[in-house]
Amino acid sequence: MLSSWYTSFVDLLRLLSSGTKLPLVSLEEVSQTIDSENFTVQNSVLFAGPLATTSISTSAKFEVRSPKRVKIKFEEGIIGTPQLTDSLVLAENVEFLGQKIDLTPFKRLVTSVEDTASSVAKTISGHPPLKFSLSNSKA
Repeated sequence: MLSSWYTSFVDLLRLLSSGTKLPLVSLEEVSQTIDSENFTVQNSVLFAGPLATTSISTSAKFEVRSPKRVKIKFEEGIIGTPQLTDSLVLAENVEFLGQKIDLTPFKRLVTSVEDTASSVAKTISGHPPLKFSLSNSKA
């Protein structure tokens, strides 16, 4: 099995660029797995926030048309079940729209939020990931 990473998806490239950051969310991992034996590809992006991590992935089949051409047929998208963290991780500050926002006053709320998050985690973790079909009109 061969693994590599490639994307030309403009919105994902913006997320990966060093100058672009989502407030309170970090991009933890981007991966692409190519299975040359079964002719499948899986793309996955893992996001982490102060309360949870979740992934978004796609699965596709591919067909080699020539030594330089491959047809990819996306089949399914999956939004992973959020995995809540055991403890709330809150940065000292966050930059949003060019402004630095001090988050230290919110640290007092952390304990009550952690208790609630623990209860919600037990409920959410029992649900399967959200799967949806992807259009093949632009394969």
